[in-house]
Amino acid sequence: MNLNKLSLGRYIRQLRREKGILLKDLAADICSIGKMSNIENGIGNVSEEELEKICEKLNINYSDFISNFQTDAIHSKPLDELENQLFFGLYPIVKEQLDMIEKQLEEDHHEIDKFQYLYISGLYNYLMEDIDKSLDILHSIPNEKPKYSNNVRDIHRTYNLLSKIYFEMGNEVETLELINKALQINDPKEVWKSTFNAALFYAYKGKPIECRLYLNRLKKMKECTNLCGNKILYLQFYLELFEGENKTTSDFNELLEILKEHKDYELTYSLYFLKWSIQPREWSFLENFIKDAIDCSGYKRHANKKIDKMLIYITQYMIEQVLREKNYKDCERYLKMAISLSEKFPDLELNYYTYFLNAQFIKHTDPENYDEQMKLYNKALKCLSNTNIFSTKKGVIHYELSRLTEPQSDNRHQRLALESFYFSYLNELKISNISYWLPDFVY
Repeated sequence: MNLNKLSLGRYIRQLRREKGILLKDLAADICSIGKMSNIENGIGNVSEEELEKICEKLNINYSDFISNFQTDAIHSKPLDELENQLFFGLYPIVKEQLDMIEKQLEEDHHEIDKFQYLYISGLYNYLMEDIDKSLDILHSIPNEKPKYSNNVRDIHRTYNLLSKIYFEMGNEVETLELINKALQINDPKEVWKSTFNAALFYAYKGKPIECRLYLNRLKKMKECTNLCGNKILYLQFYLELFEGENKTTSDFNELLEILKEHKDYELTYSLYFLKWSIQPREWSFLENFIKDAIDCSGYKRHANKKIDKMLIYITQYMIEQVLREKNYKDCERYLKMAISLSEKFPDLELNYYTYFLNAQFIKHTDPENYDEQMKLYNKALKCLSNTNIFSTKKGVIHYELSRLTEPQSDNRHQRLALESFYFSYLNELKISNISYWLPDFVY
């Protein structure tokens, strides 16, 4: 069996780390620690039996896994399969393939579908969170001259993905414009996605009439009901709740069972977040989900990291509530959970708010402990290192640091002005992100 050992090893290491498994634990009952280290570095040989045991420990399907690393497959997979590899998390393999295709395009390989290559390249950079590069690539696609019949579909897919990106950036004007451009193309295989995105956009904007208009169109599309029936159910449930319909615990549980049965974890967490935003004292199940994620039991990181972010947001939400009530015992417990999540997902910017809340907790419980407060506020700033220097978030943290490091000014009006800005901006930091109650855009 010919394998791309380097890519295979990289992926084994990536999965092992994501699942919190130590090298020695993965190697146990399979091979020596030294050999497992070599496997992860693409050195030496690995038997089928060893790979099967590794897959079993990593809880992945052996056949699906190994098919992605056979050398003959890697160099012959068509472009449309690269997208599947992306969602399988095989980023190094996709990057390797994209680089190879780019060289072929430079050598004028006319058989390569440039539209498809650009779309997958833009998607890859989006998943790698290089948003600027992704936008540059995706915006170039509609300017290309179509060569194949499926290129119209590629343009439609591009508008769907761009609308998702701009929605996540908070640019509602551009989002709606891109949704409308996608709907005008009306590709049979893609139009349901644009229609769903339109319904979702109006749900987010609090416009139930427009949302229901697009939902009704969706119900007439057979392909949509098969592929995103759960999302439609969820959106209808959300609209009924938004319009004032009383939803009981049994109503929530009924939808929850449907989502769990279909293993729709993203919507399951969204429903939990929605439920606990409305019924903020039913937290026991929520705590168990968060602990499961911390302990790696039954939890796997997703490409878009939405569930990771949601877990942190929910924990921060609970801290806000108990801190406001001066329930410091529960606050300390939830802070430990939030800090564990920040250590598990250190790449997420929103960890800044965990450190900010921790500093606020110290401010209430040990107000003279300036050193610990400053340490935590500086940690929060470090999480925001890629954020605009004049951001509201940074302004609030800098105000707290100035309170700890500088004597209070004699200028009463200056002090009152600063405090007015501080307390108005403080509300912007609080957890109220409706996008975590709703499904994601589809593309």
